[in-house]
Amino acid sequence: MTRSQIAVFVFLATLSTSSGAGPTADTIEELKACARITEQEARFACYDELGKRVLRQETAESNPAQESPLQTEAQTATTTVVEPLPDDLGSKNEIQYAASVTSCKQGLHGDWFFFFENGQVWKQVNNRNIRFKECEFDVTITKDRFGYKMRIDAEDRTIRVKRNR
Repeated sequence: MTRSQIAVFVFLATLSTSSGAGPTADTIEELKACARITEQEARFACYDELGKRVLRQETAESNPAQESPLQTEAQTATTTVVEPLPDDLGSKNEIQYAASVTSCKQGLHGDWFFFFENGQVWKQVNNRNIRFKECEFDVTITKDRFGYKMRIDAEDRTIRVKRNR
């Protein structure tokens, strides 16, 4: 069974179970016309339009007092509300921490461990080859979408880090 045959079957089953009277002859003919369309995009568009029309008719049958006979198809179409994007969308919502590194040590694989004055240990996670002349400096650790980055205040470079202890 192809996808289009399954779609036709589901559509007919929905029509026969949802309305007490069943599908009308016109609806069945329109459904057959949709099934004859060979181009997939056009066939799905035909099914979608037919389904919307049947749903509108079903709604009109269930709520006859609310439906006006002079109502046009343009009036029954659903309206899409477009809300403006917030001003801070995509901006860097960063959280920053200031700290002092008291010592640092290079690990076996070339990554660095930074020891802070409050006892925390942070580890370098990116594979950048870096060198330090001395390991006592002030840093700013910033949390962004990808994790943490440590910026050495005296220099203009950042290092991706994660808290080790």
